[in-house]
Amino acid sequence: MPSVYQELPPPTQPPDMANAEIQPVADNRPIVFNRGRPTTVEEKLDHIINMLGAMKMEIEDLKWNKQNGYPGTALQVTDSDLNLPIKSIEELQTFETQVINDPDLKQKLVQYLQHFGGMSAKDLHTRCYKRLFTNALCEECSWKGFRKNFKMEDLTVTKCLYDAVNGTFPTTLKEFELLTRDYLRHAKQRKERELNKR
Repeated sequence: MPSVYQELPPPTQPPDMANAEIQPVADNRPIVFNRGRPTTVEEKLDHIINMLGAMKMEIEDLKWNKQNGYPGTALQVTDSDLNLPIKSIEELQTFETQVINDPDLKQKLVQYLQHFGGMSAKDLHTRCYKRLFTNALCEECSWKGFRKNFKMEDLTVTKCLYDAVNGTFPTTLKEFELLTRDYLRHAKQRKERELNKR
């Protein structure tokens, strides 16, 4: 009597790892995806499990960011919150003291500066300086404080600016220093152009 049950083929082997592609996630944990389209039920389940694992890691990262005060792309601070742009040395010294004494403000400042974006480190640096300081203030400042100028090199505000630029476009301290020196050096010309436009 013939069997009513059809004989099933033996189970397929898991996909050959030589044909797999490893794709890093943001924190460099590898997730393996099959290069070809999954065809068997087992391959499809493996693919789904891999995708669920990737989603779980992303959710864990988002939870960690939220718990540790990294809100992602949401901007939580504005010009008026920080009382910007800074117009005088006295205002800058007051703002510096506030940033030193308030770690939350320091973090918000970096986040605020990163929000401006740009096409390069120089572009972002320029955008940040325009928002932070008036040209009249920059005219009274220099990197090292030579010629009776106000020294910018050691300010916490300057470190926040570096963190914002470096966090978006990896930049060495020397490159950042050169960008700042150049920006401050041309403050007088920018101020004159600004006055001529009026």
